[in-house]
Amino acid sequence: MFFLILFFILISLLSFSAFKATILNPVNIFSFGFLIGLFALWYSKSLWLVSLSWKTIFLIIGGTLSFILGVVISNIKITMSPSIKKNVVKNTRYEIRTGLKYFSIVTVLLQAVATLLLYRQLRSFSGGSLSAIISYYRNTAMSVNASQVTLSVWLSQLLKGTMSASFIVLFIFLYRKVIQKDKGGYFHLFPIIIYMIQSLLMGGRLQLLRVFVFVFICSYFMEMYTTRNSITANRVILKGTKWVVIVIPFFYLLKGFLGRTSTDNFAQYISRYLGGPIESFDLYLKSGVLGEHKLGQETFTSLYSLFTPNKITTFKWVASPTGVWIGNVFTGFRRYYADFGTVGLLMLSAGLGIFFGFMYFENMNSINKGTLSVFSLVCYGFFSYSLLFEFFDDTFYSVAFSVGMLLQVIEMYFFYRLLFKRSKNNLIEGESE
Repeated sequence: MFFLILFFILISLLSFSAFKATILNPVNIFSFGFLIGLFALWYSKSLWLVSLSWKTIFLIIGGTLSFILGVVISNIKITMSPSIKKNVVKNTRYEIRTGLKYFSIVTVLLQAVATLLLYRQLRSFSGGSLSAIISYYRNTAMSVNASQVTLSVWLSQLLKGTMSASFIVLFIFLYRKVIQKDKGGYFHLFPIIIYMIQSLLMGGRLQLLRVFVFVFICSYFMEMYTTRNSITANRVILKGTKWVVIVIPFFYLLKGFLGRTSTDNFAQYISRYLGGPIESFDLYLKSGVLGEHKLGQETFTSLYSLFTPNKITTFKWVASPTGVWIGNVFTGFRRYYADFGTVGLLMLSAGLGIFFGFMYFENMNSINKGTLSVFSLVCYGFFSYSLLFEFFDDTFYSVAFSVGMLLQVIEMYFFYRLLFKRSKNNLIEGESE
């Protein structure tokens, strides 16, 4: 385990240097997640008698190096594009349309209706207190009986549509604060706040962290666009990490409200929650693949469900050698390995690197040319949650590869075009800013 900690520290330092001191590059985000998990696991090593096998270590290192290779491939692809080779400068400017206020009001009203209907539908599944209702829905939705708590189609689409709108409005709020230096406009935070309330009603604490990741990443690249200096952007974003001191205890305190029954103290709970996935992956590898398994069942869960209705992939809880229960998440690597073996794990990790590397370099090249690739930044901030939590579980292939997510991306693009007015490009070949 100590070897893995040193490995990820080294990777973080090398990537920080290779990416010209840009701290939120995809390799650093990926490494930060695993470092968080490994340090949490280190804290519990005496309680759990942790002893990671060399197979676990090699698979994690191999998957990480494949991910880095994917990032490098995406950079080569973008570097060879005609616009980069010709050194074309894009002086694109954006204006926020005047209808933003009315768009936010409509979004909030629709969210209010959706929240009320969501609560009524959740309550129809089970009675009792609010925490009991939330706990029943979450536990059932993650079991083989998930079909018993399926939300109506129109409510699901309303929730997804307003979610897309709330992230675009949040992005515009950040754009006005960081780039346009506008004051006020806090009403535009209401859509994202209501979205977080809806997530809590469905037992999803991690969705709250998705919002924070989105804010950090979008603010960071906007700051870099404004200052043209990664060091300055690093300082600004590091100051924002003070919110972690508030978020993590809040995350722990929410467990009672959401019906969690754990009696662990704060340190034990956080270390089990963050350190458990890596240890569970190790125990899974030591025990071998058990039971019937169909190709792609774990990795492409959402696509798989299209062909096998009312089926859901569930993982059993595992216990440490000392008998302490650890959890039922096994890092994203478990899904890749269980479905496609070592080769599949390496290829899927490389695919992850290509996807995030392409968005990162697209954003950086745009900033270097004096503009901001708005929708690319929205997607990078929105999906980077999956990248940071790869150490915890896969939420990219299993969730993003779905018809629902495709529709959400289309919705976000529609809202982006509706609210942003883009001026014509002034292309100047042979010059750079």
